[in-house]
Amino acid sequence: MGRYYYMVCMECGEVVNLGKAVAFTDDRLAAPDPLYGFAFTTDGHQHDDGDNISPVTIMTWRYLEHFMMRHRGHELRVLPDLIEKYENDHFPVYAPGDPFGTDEYLPDESYYRSPTGRPDQDRDAARVPDSVVKRLKELQAGKNVSVPIWDTEDQA
Repeated sequence: MGRYYYMVCMECGEVVNLGKAVAFTDDRLAAPDPLYGFAFTTDGHQHDDGDNISPVTIMTWRYLEHFMMRHRGHELRVLPDLIEKYENDHFPVYAPGDPFGTDEYLPDESYYRSPTGRPDQDRDAARVPDSVVKRLKELQAGKNVSVPIWDTEDQA
């Protein structure tokens, strides 16, 4: 039994199941090691020839795009299934039609009826919290910049 990863909106508590981490190859890329992705976005296949993307992959990408559009400006985190330790009546709020909630692994089209609002970059930018602007300025100045831990860990 594999363990799952979730994309969590830290403001709304809405969650989408990204599936298990899977290794895959793509002969068009010169990666010496396998690449990793989520079963949700790779259709669960170990190899994708890139020329024949399945309808399931297209639908799941659209689902994920819709989730991100609904939560633009919010803090999104990709987390392992440790979130299950915090489940109760309030959290998590599973995104409607989560593909991993069905046997078919196809998103429920009802999710697309959930509103996203019309994207407006000026309005969206005006809603960015001051704490985020402060952090962006720190990054711009090279302050408190880190790298993903796996960039410094031995992966053997």
